[in-house]
Amino acid sequence: MTQQPTQSSRFTFRTLVLLLIPIILLVGVIVLFLSTGGGLDLQAAAPVEELTIERYTLERNEIELHVRNTGPEEINVAQVVINEAIMPFTIAPNTAIPRLGTALIHINYPWTYGEAYSVTVFTSNAIAFAVDIPVAFETPQPSASTFWGFTLIGLYVGVIPVFLGIFWFPALRTLGRRTMTFLMAATAGLLIFLGLDTLAEAFEFAAEIPEHSRALA
Repeated sequence: MTQQPTQSSRFTFRTLVLLLIPIILLVGVIVLFLSTGGGLDLQAAAPVEELTIERYTLERNEIELHVRNTGPEEINVAQVVINEAIMPFTIAPNTAIPRLGTALIHINYPWTYGEAYSVTVFTSNAIAFAVDIPVAFETPQPSASTFWGFTLIGLYVGVIPVFLGIFWFPALRTLGRRTMTFLMAATAGLLIFLGLDTLAEAFEFAAEIPEHSRALA
């Protein structure tokens, strides 16, 4: 009985080269695709711009808009219109907002307390981005009294109830097993009821959204 010759399983330099060739070719194709765009040079039919007005602040005779360029290209702010009236404005740091850049638009405008205003920002390509101010009032500024008020709310909601529950612990220890089981069951039932009630209200609110959308349209 003769033994068949077997091929050597040693890892040679030739094997390494054969393994590296596909990887090198793949890297070359990726570099070529990224540098040439796949051979396609498509121009958008219209400028693709997106300006997000993140928030607005009102001070006496002043309106400030905090905006962010969320589009793919640089945006140039050209005009600001308030209630169909063109208003002078200043913008910092520059009227040209780079991609993902932010800017602060400052408008000197004698707004009236309680009135509604529509502010529209136009880019150099005449694309409009609007924000509505339903009720005009001076934006509250941080202060020591505000900080103290929120601190008290945190104490009332998150700290005091916990300590009140801890004060009940000595009395609960004296209760029997059946009483503790009843209290636990009542607590679980209350939590289930609150969860189902919240879910039902969420479904009711979701059902009303299409009706509001049709009314606005």
